[in-house]
Amino acid sequence: MLIFWRLILGHFLADFTLQSNRINELKRDNTVGMLLHCLTHPFCYIILTYPYLSEVWVRILGIPIHGWTAIVLITTIHYVEDIWRVHNIRKLGLPDNTLYLLWDQVIHISTIFVFFGDCPISSEWQSLVPEVWPVLATLAIVATHFSVVLVYFIEKDFFNKSYPGGWEKYISITERGLAFTALAALPGMRLAWMTAIAALLAPRFVAAHYHRTQNRPLSLSWTIGSLLAISAGLLARSLLI
Repeated sequence: MLIFWRLILGHFLADFTLQSNRINELKRDNTVGMLLHCLTHPFCYIILTYPYLSEVWVRILGIPIHGWTAIVLITTIHYVEDIWRVHNIRKLGLPDNTLYLLWDQVIHISTIFVFFGDCPISSEWQSLVPEVWPVLATLAIVATHFSVVLVYFIEKDFFNKSYPGGWEKYISITERGLAFTALAALPGMRLAWMTAIAALLAPRFVAAHYHRTQNRPLSLSWTIGSLLAISAGLLARSLLI
C-alpha cells in the first residue's frame, strides 16, 4: 500500500489543491484546459513515487507494469474519465451535482488502487498504512480544499449557490486547516478540542464582523466543513498515537 497512498496524495493534490478556479473552468471549455489539468497528476505522481518508478507495480495478464507505465495508464484513464464527465454534463445534460462529484472520485481512486503496486514484496508493503505522512497529508487536503469543493456542490444542489469567492474560500480553508492541525497534533484531547473549536469560530466571527463572509457559525457550509475537518483531524490523531 506504500505506492497506493503516495498516488492518492498525488491525486488529491492535483485534483483539489492545485486545481484553481481558472483551471476548472478551462478544462470544461476546451481540450487544452483538460490537458493542463490532467498533466498536473503525473507531475505529482512522479515526484511522490520517484524512488519506485523502475519497479514493477502490478502485473496485468502476466505482463509486468513498471511505475512509469502505470503513471501513463493512470493519467490516461483520468483524462478519459474527466472528458466523459464533461461530455455527459455539457452534451447529455446530466446534473453536475454532489453524487456525480463523489462518483467521479470513486472512479479515480479505484483506478489508482489497481496500480497501487506489489513490488518490492516485503512486510512494509503488505501493511495497510506502511508510512503515515502521505495519509496525513491526504487527510489535511480532505479537511481543507476537498471540503470547500464538497460543500459548494451540496449548497449548489440545495440552494443554487455559486462557488465561494476568494475571502470565503480561504477563510474556510484556514479555519478547517487550523482545526485539523489542533486535533491531529496537540497534546491532550482537552487542549486539542478547545483549540480546534476556537479555530473554527474565531476566523468566522472576525470575517463576519468585517463583512468578508455571510456564512456564520452553524450555517450549513460551516457545519459540514467543520465536521469534515474534525473527522479528518481525529483520524489523523489516531494514526499518530
